[in-house]
Amino acid sequence: MSVRLLLGATLLASISCSSQESCDQTPGGDGPYPTYDYCSEAAYPDFTHPRKRWDGTYPERCAGLTGEDAWACTEQLYWEVFQFDHDGRADAYRQLVPVVEAVEAAGDLDDRTLARLNLRVAQLGIAAIAESGETDLPVGQMQTLLERAHELDPDEIFIEAWLSTLLINGAIVLGQDLEPHIDHMWEMYERDPAITTPTLMAVLVGFPMETGMPDVAAEMVDRFDPEEACGDVCDWEFFRAEFGGAGMFFSSAEVYARVGNAEGARAQLELARAADHYDEWPLKSVVEDALADIDSFLAPFAARGDDEYVTDLLVTGTDAACMVCHAPLPE
Repeated sequence: MSVRLLLGATLLASISCSSQESCDQTPGGDGPYPTYDYCSEAAYPDFTHPRKRWDGTYPERCAGLTGEDAWACTEQLYWEVFQFDHDGRADAYRQLVPVVEAVEAAGDLDDRTLARLNLRVAQLGIAAIAESGETDLPVGQMQTLLERAHELDPDEIFIEAWLSTLLINGAIVLGQDLEPHIDHMWEMYERDPAITTPTLMAVLVGFPMETGMPDVAAEMVDRFDPEEACGDVCDWEFFRAEFGGAGMFFSSAEVYARVGNAEGARAQLELARAADHYDEWPLKSVVEDALADIDSFLAPFAARGDDEYVTDLLVTGTDAACMVCHAPLPE
């Protein structure tokens, strides 16, 4: 079983407020950036411009930087290779690991910011494996980065959910008891369904049916009510996830397709079709084809039986694992 097959993608950025009225507010809606403030002397990406890339302020690959400049540089490099230069993801990951080590040694970042730095580098490595096919990267190192992030910021559920995906992968590969992981997933869901559902469902649904994980993913989608889970923020337009709505609904459709629920899949596909920027979405044709022949959309999953992985069949588990939501808007 390849590492790529085991790693699905997590969808959608986490949710936070966005305002330029105060120096301690995050520019853009991509999640809790505790050190993003308009009064900082560090040069951060401008999240009001989703097409903006590396601005040349920092040295290549953030070499020699520590503190807030290392954090800001990492953010720029992360979005550069994550959204645009996909072939550069693996090299960027390898070169950012020592940056994290240097920042840790310098001790000049607060715990929450250092946690986010560890998370970012781990996310980049996972994206390189799941979407870019870089199967020689060290998954164990990414788990260590996520464990460190969780240790530094134990109350941040976005980090906890990412870590959970890798721990579940490991438990299944090693044949360990999954009940503690399932209990933990539902505990996270009760705390924050808006983050837990999209982060976990696209990973869980790729596992063999006999693990019970696809059924857990389907139950999460069944129970997920956007209004109840996150209110008006589900309608926000995330500056680095312009296709977040279409991507999440399409991922939910794949979850239902995996468990053989044709009507559920059809309903989620229709919601994807109604989402913002659908006409510009790179996966529009996939949705249209699925709606034209829903049985053919479900058939490959059914053919695998109960004891095989299906991650390779999932658009949200392979070539578009990240870009299902994070593809940049066309120029």
